[in-house]
Amino acid sequence: MKVLVTKPFAYSSDGARVTNQFVAGDEPDLNEECIAGLESEGFITVGLPAAPVVKKARDANAPATTADLKQAVAELELEEAEDPDLAKVPVPSDHVIPDDWRQIKWFGLKALAQKIAGRDVVDSNDARAIVETELAARQG
Repeated sequence: MKVLVTKPFAYSSDGARVTNQFVAGDEPDLNEECIAGLESEGFITVGLPAAPVVKKARDANAPATTADLKQAVAELELEEAEDPDLAKVPVPSDHVIPDDWRQIKWFGLKALAQKIAGRDVVDSNDARAIVETELAARQG
């Protein structure tokens, strides 16, 4: 069934691996069994939307938000699904750590910690320690 995407999400047509990454404004044809859940969570609109969804260009200087990190995680998971041997490239430590970083779910926290450390993260304690160490070093 054709729907309108209202906020980004990763999608698996077979339920096993991510096959698509949809962004606001896309009009994909989704499996019927997925539609009710995606609609109730606000990811899609069935039928005509109340107001048109406009794809916004991302401001490169805007601070990272939890939504940005969730988007980054979805993109990372999609890339890993396409190439499991994807090399992790360290990111300079001048990237933005959101004020609400402690509220981020595991996959978002993992992605943030991996960007800071430039390596795989073992568990949630390791991820928290990486972020806390980075924040302490910045206040240093």
